[in-house]
Amino acid sequence: MARTKGAKNKPTLSVTERLQKANAELTELQEAVKAKKAEIKELKREEKSEAQQVIMKAIEESGKTAEEVLAMIQRQ
Repeated sequence: MARTKGAKNKPTLSVTERLQKANAELTELQEAVKAKKAEIKELKREEKSEAQQVIMKAIEESGKTAEEVLAMIQRQ
């Protein structure tokens, strides 16, 4: 019967080594989460800026001043 590859053939890590490995993985994942949150924050800022540009362009194309547009919105 052929022997299968598995846990029996791998050297086992001590509890301390496994703990160190798990802590290192956790630190790496936390850094990845931090980087992803920063990316999301930047994308939201860009999204807001783009929305503001669309609004400003619409106001300019309307031929009205910002004050006139605000007055129209407030009346509604």
